[in-house]
Amino acid sequence: MTSPRTAQSDAMKDLSTQMLWDELLAQDPESVAEKSGASLRLTDGGPVFTLELLGAPCELDGRSRTVVSPPGRPELDRNGRIVLLTYLTKSASGPAPGLADREVGPFALPSGQLFFRLHHELPHAPLARAFSDDPGALAMASEAVGARGHANLAWRARVLPFAEIYWYLDPADDEFPAAARYNYDANIAFYLPLDAVFALTCMLANTLISLKS
Repeated sequence: MTSPRTAQSDAMKDLSTQMLWDELLAQDPESVAEKSGASLRLTDGGPVFTLELLGAPCELDGRSRTVVSPPGRPELDRNGRIVLLTYLTKSASGPAPGLADREVGPFALPSGQLFFRLHHELPHAPLARAFSDDPGALAMASEAVGARGHANLAWRARVLPFAEIYWYLDPADDEFPAAARYNYDANIAFYLPLDAVFALTCMLANTLISLKS
């Protein structure tokens, strides 16, 4: 049985989704595509945007206001759809400077120290638990989402056209258990607010774990 609080949260997310569609479809679609790095197909019924999400194409159809998940990937939940719509609308309304090609920690993002320390714990533990005994499986899963090696037991991936995430696995030793951590392209805040950065990181971690062979 769905709790009243869950039902209220779902209703708010549905409203947020519709408001994001309204905002997106009010923009010039060619400008949206240029500033976000999306592919664009114009139809009589409205624009259709294609974004590379975790190395696979994801289609946002303005005609039907639907999001089609990448082939072979699970259907995106509300949070996933909100992340993609937010990315497009924020790209269109801001300076959209592209990638900085420089990584920063989550606390270095604007307001990141407060947001990530007190409100949203990044999925360090799930990734470490899943791969602590098999770093090779993490390497294979990382390659499957289009990542490339960044250092020893470290990868980076362009999870959206102008949003990169770096992730690291620190193996266990005699003193400390295995640990995982995440960094970001320094310009990611131009494309996603912190709650969307958090949701995208969780999506990445869940995808990597699901790909473990």
